[in-house]
Amino acid sequence: MSVESSAVKSAARASRKHSSETKEKVRAWAPVIGLRAAARKFQVNEDTACWWAHREKWVLPAVFAQTRIRNASKQAQSITHAAQDEVLREQSEQTMLYMSAASLKASYEAAQMEGKQLLVRDTAQALEAHNRNADRTHGWTVGRQQGAQIAVQVNVPMPTQAERDEMRSLDAKLDAFAKLLKTSRQKSDE
Repeated sequence: MSVESSAVKSAARASRKHSSETKEKVRAWAPVIGLRAAARKFQVNEDTACWWAHREKWVLPAVFAQTRIRNASKQAQSITHAAQDEVLREQSEQTMLYMSAASLKASYEAAQMEGKQLLVRDTAQALEAHNRNADRTHGWTVGRQQGAQIAVQVNVPMPTQAERDEMRSLDAKLDAFAKLLKTSRQKSDE
């Protein structure tokens, strides 16, 4: 028995483990995100999905073609965009996790080094790159730049009409008194 035939038989056996519903989901997503990516999305062995596609002669694009999206109906476009958004969101979350883990490992290794080792140019540059990676992953700089937003509310009590009239009369009396003082000083200076 050849290696190829044993692989084919194992793929055929594996295909029995999946429901027809899973197979249809893989078939529906394959033109959108690719056969192997669709298989991974639904936890199907990639070889099994390839076997299904080969055996049932699924029509799959060689590469994701933008022309197909442009010529597709509005509904197909929305389905395609929704699928792409979901895949990108999943990949983004996983990438952030892996980048964070890589930065953590680099930080741990740097913490174990002597001070002189950290001053070696290549080591210092690599450590700086991992620091920027961790900063982007965790958003440290963005958090500091946003800062605390402080809102101040000042309530100034406005005088009533009666209070304004009282202040005007007081101002007039003070003006008259100041005028008297000014004229009395001018007379005393002469």
